[in-house]
Amino acid sequence: MVKTKHINTAWQAYAYSLIARLRQQHGVLPAGGHEESELDHLFKRFHTSDETADDGPLVPSRYVPARELLMVIRFAATIGSIGAGRVMRQCGALTVINDVPRDEIVLLKDVLKICFPRDQLVLVAPEISEGAVSKHAHDRFVRLIAESLDRIEPVLILQPEGLSLPRHLKVTAVTTFPMARITQDVVLTYLCSGHLADEMASQRDPKTLLPEDPALRRLSAIELCVALRAPDLATALQQLGELAQPDPYTLGPRLEDMEGDSPALAAARRLVADLQLWRAGTAGWHELSRSVLLYGPPGTGKTHLARAMGNSAGLSVVTASFGEWQACGHLGDMLRAMRTSFSQARAQAPCLLVIDEIDAVGSRSDDDRHASNYRIQVINCFLAEMDSIARQEGVIVVGTANHIERMDPAVVSWPRWIRSLGRRA
Repeated sequence: MVKTKHINTAWQAYAYSLIARLRQQHGVLPAGGHEESELDHLFKRFHTSDETADDGPLVPSRYVPARELLMVIRFAATIGSIGAGRVMRQCGALTVINDVPRDEIVLLKDVLKICFPRDQLVLVAPEISEGAVSKHAHDRFVRLIAESLDRIEPVLILQPEGLSLPRHLKVTAVTTFPMARITQDVVLTYLCSGHLADEMASQRDPKTLLPEDPALRRLSAIELCVALRAPDLATALQQLGELAQPDPYTLGPRLEDMEGDSPALAAARRLVADLQLWRAGTAGWHELSRSVLLYGPPGTGKTHLARAMGNSAGLSVVTASFGEWQACGHLGDMLRAMRTSFSQARAQAPCLLVIDEIDAVGSRSDDDRHASNYRIQVINCFLAEMDSIARQEGVIVVGTANHIERMDPAVVSWPRWIRSLGRRA
């Protein structure tokens, strides 16, 4: 591993200490040790010109898996420093890592078991089956949390995207960290910890070679590991840059290409202009218009306009709809899908969260008493997520609706909406 001066973070030293534990677990000796590790031997063989040499296996029998390496780096970035890691392991400590992607829960738990013996840290996480947390798994998760609180050992709770915690954990002073996403600093630490470390040490300013953080946040862990799987740094960076680029065929519309001065188009332009002022540091987030509700009959270009806003602002766009949420199954599945969409938006900030078919939220004043409990829970959850995301910088919410008159008054009059009739094509 090469420690680089290009990363001014308190967590990098913590990351290296945890990586050393991974290397020990997998039988890979640290660089500078008394004996050459099998991994070092492998890379030496790859770079030698002696094709006839046969002094060992071409593939090491023990190595640090790429996704484990990336995960432990992101965990260190999540906790923040060696000192914070010590506090997390003090007797009686209760820590939550929230917004963990569901497909990463198992890997994160496995990595933490390697880094921390059970007597140092009690891990509590739900079981994930086919990318979802069943009601049975959720109930067991809540039960495990309660049982862990009976003990004095430090507890670390891994909370997946879209899964709520018991109320007593929300209102108490529990230490909570959002799961760190992939950033330039994470990628640099990853590169400095693997077979490209020597090439990284010779780079004067490696950050200039990487995509920006918003592009990196869109990548999954497996995409990043595949992109950086290359025999040399130049190839790895080229692959990473190509993967981080949006597909030119799916970029969609832009506000600059739209003509007219309809109220909806004017509102969209104003929101994007405000956002650019915030990104330039000349306006505070509290000064911005941060959400817009576009309504009108089908065919008035509401979703088209929403996507154009994201493209013109240069932001990633997280798309969701009430129809998609409802298609996930019963009430619990629907609410989890809703929370997951909001969590994804928080993770990709700055971004646009486009929510279609908001009128499907229904109304608590509807005459149909049969589904009243369902509607009440859906509306309350939606308003709670909207209020929560409004308190975080970087997420613009764009909602679309065909029949605003069918929506619950509390949703229609949500105080942060700019309401505008959809722009006719």
